[in-house]
Amino acid sequence: MQQEYIQALIAQTEPDGRIKAAWLAGSFGRGNADRYSDLDIHLLLDESDLHDFKASVEAWLSRIRPLVLFNLLFNDTMVNALTEDGLRLDVWLHGEKLVSVDPAKTQILFQTGNVVQYEHVAEPRDPSTVAKVLLRQTKEFWRCISLLPPVVGRKELIVAFAGLTVETNILTDVLISGYGIARESGVKRLNVFLPDDIRQSIEDALSMQDLSQVSLAEAQMKLARIMEEHGRIIAAKHSYPYPDELEAAVLGYVHKELALLGLDTAFPSSDA
Repeated sequence: MQQEYIQALIAQTEPDGRIKAAWLAGSFGRGNADRYSDLDIHLLLDESDLHDFKASVEAWLSRIRPLVLFNLLFNDTMVNALTEDGLRLDVWLHGEKLVSVDPAKTQILFQTGNVVQYEHVAEPRDPSTVAKVLLRQTKEFWRCISLLPPVVGRKELIVAFAGLTVETNILTDVLISGYGIARESGVKRLNVFLPDDIRQSIEDALSMQDLSQVSLAEAQMKLARIMEEHGRIIAAKHSYPYPDELEAAVLGYVHKELALLGLDTAFPSSDA
């Protein structure tokens, strides 16, 4: 489906005198797309043509394949669309004279002249900046865990489930960044960036029997155990102080409150 669309896109852009270049980013730009990937399309136009093209871009795209969803986002610089057969599109509209792209993340479909140039590979992130981000994320994880008692105590099960998603996202960010894994993918692909044992531990934590107080508490405490183990390893790896006092205070409070709620079974066996 995507390749057919790409060929139709090329056939429509090449003869359009307003468009100076077209290229793909995202998974198709990196060369790791699969049948579930969306299309991240970039179009370069003369600045004088950009306004009129934006005004007609919905009809322009519909000629390639009919749309059932169309949104202009980010101050009308990006189109977010869905075709009638379910293909997801992000179309970025550029009005510069020249653009620079990362050759490892770009597939050029066509260009007139040398308007798309390859940029130098970005410098690695400063280690101290990485450490600060990891420490901030770790503290935020424990802050979120501290919200477990009031949420389950009020039987706000939907809120607790949403919180579980937030904690999972923070945890996986810390693990991937902390272990120096380059996440060259969109948000819908995660498995390949997590070591198998860690991925299995997270999946086990999220394998709840039902949407109940005890199941939600158990899931969050299992995520907490993963952070307890790997957070310290990552802190040592990046030379920043692990927030031991924060973790101890949060776990002490959570354990005490869950016990009062009769949710002792949520504690990992070694913490009960």
